Amino acid sequence: MKKQILIALTASAFSMPIAQAQQERVITAEELQRFNPRSVQLIKKTDMTAAGATINEERLRGLPIDRSAISGPAITAGRAPASLPEDYRVTPGEYLMIESLEPPLSLDCAGASGSCIQTPIRFLTLTPEGAKLNLALTLASTERFILDQAANRFIGSAHVQLRDTDNPDEVREIGATIRVVVSADVDEIEPGTSLEFGQTNRFQNVRLAALSPENPTVVTLTPERSADPQKIAFSVVKPRLLVELGQERILGLGLETVTVTVRTEGIEALPRESIAVSSESGLLTDNTLRIDHQSGVGSTLLRSRGMGKDTITAKLARFTDGSASIVYATPWSWLIAVLLGIIVGVGIRLAMRAKQQTPRSGVVFNIVIGIIGGLLTAVLYAQGVNVLPLPLPGGFSEALTFVLSALGGWVFPRWLEALGPPISAESN
Repeated sequence: MKKQILIALTASAFSMPIAQAQQERVITAEELQRFNPRSVQLIKKTDMTAAGATINEERLRGLPIDRSAISGPAITAGRAPASLPEDYRVTPGEYLMIESLEPPLSLDCAGASGSCIQTPIRFLTLTPEGAKLNLALTLASTERFILDQAANRFIGSAHVQLRDTDNPDEVREIGATIRVVVSADVDEIEPGTSLEFGQTNRFQNVRLAALSPENPTVVTLTPERSADPQKIAFSVVKPRLLVELGQERILGLGLETVTVTVRTEGIEALPRESIAVSSESGLLTDNTLRIDHQSGVGSTLLRSRGMGKDTITAKLARFTDGSASIVYATPWSWLIAVLLGIIVGVGIRLAMRAKQQTPRSGVVFNIVIGIIGGLLTAVLYAQGVNVLPLPLPGGFSEALTFVLSALGGWVFPRWLEALGPPISAESN
């Protein structure tokens, strides 16, 4: 009985290293050369500790890495090494990380949106049963941040997988846990900054959220113990504000108005916040406006001020500013229409007084008051004030200005005469 127990223990003691040796695989220098390696690291089970995470954090902060803490032979020259060790012995739970000099490769990847890139980072490892795996770190991303109004954040996504280049359509277990660290200047990274891979050909999705991301925002994915981070530049796609003007040119000196319309582009839901509208020199009826959810636009009035070019700008957080330009023209046409109207109005007034055989002593009075009355009538109407007891159309036209000035030049002297005693020759 004792002999049987001794024989069993002896057989068990020898069977453990034999089983381990059966699962151990040798990766030769010839196999490595086909990857055109810049560096090779053997990551052992004993290396997958908190110390590894500390080294990685130091690298992320831009501090020098203590290469002595990385076990296994490492070749980190900036060009292909002249020679490699004869072989590496890898067991399940360990892997070789190769940083290749080969350029990234574009691929068609199922299960991922956006462009798909196979990076120069390779992992040579084993399945739990000891079969060899040739894995490539593969990235897919939308490569842009888009505003999500429900979350009130700009959202981007990246998809990361370890692609089995020999069997890209088959999901297999990996005998080691391979980690990739995600870093970016954003507010949220979900599910976290560290991705762990235990299977081949399965994408892990990374959701990135930022309130106000820089354009572009660089997202970095770095395998644990690697000094060669892979970077993705995300552009920020902001919805736009569009500013539209009813006219490109109006009369200056405050004599004309134009409707300013603001609408959104590149977003489905309309913003609930107020939009700030400003003018460099003009006068706006409202400096803030809201988008009407029925018409899809917001509007206000702009009155000219001075002469020359003016720019109207609309701003809203997380939107690209909108702007439009307008010219405030010298009001020559308005001035000519006013002068002609005054001449006609005062002329009619004087002709009517002569026909009524009134004393000529009121000529100067009628001319002066007629000029003032015609000018005031035209200017006040341009400001939206109608002093005449007549319904008049809105807006500006030379014909309307001429009629208003003529009526003002004719009516004002008559109104003032009606308020006081007749003016004699001596008073003039």
